[in-house]
Amino acid sequence: MLPATAFTVKVTVVKNIDRKGYYADYAANLLNLNNIIQQDKISYQIKEIEIVPFIIADTSHCYWVAYSSTQIKNGMPDKVNRFATHMEFTQNSSYTVSSTPIPSFYRNYADLAYVETDASFIETKIIDGVVRQVPISKTKKISKTTAQQAQEAADFIASIRQARYDLLIGSQEVPYSKEAIQYMVTELNRYEKNYLGLFTGFSMKEEIKYSFTVVPAENELFPVFSFDSEHGIGEVNNDKKGHNYYFQITPEITHSQWEKTNRTKFLNPKYKPNNGYRIRKAVPATVDLSYEEQPLYKFGRYQIYQLGKVEVLPLGQNNFDIIKEVIIY
Repeated sequence: MLPATAFTVKVTVVKNIDRKGYYADYAANLLNLNNIIQQDKISYQIKEIEIVPFIIADTSHCYWVAYSSTQIKNGMPDKVNRFATHMEFTQNSSYTVSSTPIPSFYRNYADLAYVETDASFIETKIIDGVVRQVPISKTKKISKTTAQQAQEAADFIASIRQARYDLLIGSQEVPYSKEAIQYMVTELNRYEKNYLGLFTGFSMKEEIKYSFTVVPAENELFPVFSFDSEHGIGEVNNDKKGHNYYFQITPEITHSQWEKTNRTKFLNPKYKPNNGYRIRKAVPATVDLSYEEQPLYKFGRYQIYQLGKVEVLPLGQNNFDIIKEVIIY
């Protein structure tokens, strides 16, 4: 089989996850916050695309070789069979995910959903045959509304800010060290950020790495993958024009003159074409990435085997090592 150039395409996608805060509906009234996450949302963006070339066997150019007696004597069939056994002709797509975990404060946040109240009343009882009125006091639990819980969280934020202000102006009249003040302010800032998140919401990121294997063709927009900001990476979908990313391979040299010369030779009735080994040399070509049929990124110059011309050697060229001469892949 003749060689062909394939590419491993590595795409890194960032998945942005926005989560609405538990008390987002009360952010404007209680804290005058308007720039908050209003609803849960997931979006995607491409962070990086890179390509890595490698060589595979071109199954569209497969030839049968009749070994000479010298090659058989030298063990060439066994060499080729062992070499072919270890060839990998295909590679599958794959992906890996690395994510930012949900902040532990939000994951474990649990406010008491009830409040205890004391109720006092008079109860009539018969004690030793005498009717008496006895004062009774009982504690009962009343469920708190979400609005009440939000109010308590807002009040706690206000107390944090007051504590920080008192600490900075030294209202406690305690000679704290610089390090102690820095530590306490840092902790108060952390508490405030956590409780503000109950109103503003929070964001997380996941980094997803995809890997595709493509064997591009000459002068064609070769689709690699599909992408949009709502669904992320997907398979190529011809029904959604504009969502596909393409490779475009542009050779830097042409074989038109060589092909013209060959056509002239073929017209000569005395011409006898060669029927020996087939070889193909790589051709330098530029590899570009396009989106919505517009150039997006230039990867650079690569050696592409499938763009090279297939040359046929004369018969009887047996005095060389096929594997070392890179004729069979």
